[in-house]
Amino acid sequence: RMNPNTGDFINTNLKTKKYPISMLEAAQRIEGAGYHTIFKIEAHGSQYEAKALGTEDKKIKLRIDANSGKIYILE
Repeated sequence: RMNPNTGDFINTNLKTKKYPISMLEAAQRIEGAGYHTIFKIEAHGSQYEAKALGTEDKKIKLRIDANSGKIYILE
């Protein structure tokens, strides 16, 4: 395909990489680790970043590895 405005060719055959841990599974792992009220989760390459409430309802920022499912505390 070609962009009619710029004349550049658009590659429509790009494949997105699928990781073993989906965003839903990442959210389930977060809850399984004792966090709750996930109010943000985003994909960043092979990782997910999430914001949730932890112990004593303190806001916490987490990173989840999309390959292993391991959770890292950022804040």
